Amino acid sequence: MLPFIFMVNNYNQKDIKKALVYFVYGVIIACLICYGNALISSISFVNGFNFNSKLISVENNGFLESSMYGGNHFFGDNFSIFHQSIYFSLQINIAAVILLFTDFFKAKYKYLLIVFFGLAIFQISNRVNILIYIFIIVSTVSYIRNKKIKLITTLLVVALTSIFVLGNSRTKEVLKKIETFEYVLDRESEDSFGTRLLVWDASLEVIKNNPFLGVGVSNSYYALKKVYKEKRYVIPFRNRLNSHNQYFQIFIECGILGILVFLLIQVKLLSSNNKFKLLNIYVFLIFNLNFFFESVFNRYSGLICFVILYCCLLSLKDKKQVKRRKILFLSR
Repeated sequence: MLPFIFMVNNYNQKDIKKALVYFVYGVIIACLICYGNALISSISFVNGFNFNSKLISVENNGFLESSMYGGNHFFGDNFSIFHQSIYFSLQINIAAVILLFTDFFKAKYKYLLIVFFGLAIFQISNRVNILIYIFIIVSTVSYIRNKKIKLITTLLVVALTSIFVLGNSRTKEVLKKIETFEYVLDRESEDSFGTRLLVWDASLEVIKNNPFLGVGVSNSYYALKKVYKEKRYVIPFRNRLNSHNQYFQIFIECGILGILVFLLIQVKLLSSNNKFKLLNIYVFLIFNLNFFFESVFNRYSGLICFVILYCCLLSLKDKKQVKRRKILFLSR
């Protein structure tokens, strides 16, 4: 429905730019509300003024450790009150690249907001989007021409990356498991990556049995459930998990034809010729890296964000293209 609205309405470049700017404003306001909610939830006036952001007080657990053990109002799903953590951090990364690769905002504001968004992503603690944010910042450094500023920025990026990776309790836990080769196909695995290995294995089994037309949208979970039961994958079966991979999910539901259509939509964005080419590339990368770890379209938070952004970016035209179209129209 949304792509049809963009097709029948002749939105000009100012309208599209406004939509992207308001998207950034929306993300900023959402982050501020999350901070406000976390702050209010941490304050208590029972027996005087008290500040405690921990949901459950665990002995010897500091501010960062409590984000993983017991919970903390300033981290994870407790902090992200509007969307599931992966969707909110995805949207923040999108807002960050809109700031970086357009001229919609003044330079003195955009870099301050980039740091603010980085802090919010760190607190949301979605590992994939933390790595995406780091990649965005590192790759952006290569566009800086001034050598001194480039060196200072590089050092800041290295320092912030170290804090992000080593300061995040969940990331440290993952690195420890990788170091000790603890990630194996465990039927009763309860951690997020171990569970994903199980659902990916089950998804490949369903795809192998229905490669051309898939099983249909309404039957996708039942097809996965059957494999979960056969292979005794406890957590995926109990929690009714989807593929946790957008490509697998589309392959299961629509087969190879659905995958081809999905790829064509994305190729169209990459081949779009306008002055925001870099923005198109980074939006493509942000979505696709999330597609590998989440069935993004299974929630409206992901589906609507994808459709609106892709329609907006495909509607953005270079001034030369607009003039060329006018000349062709007048010459008829």
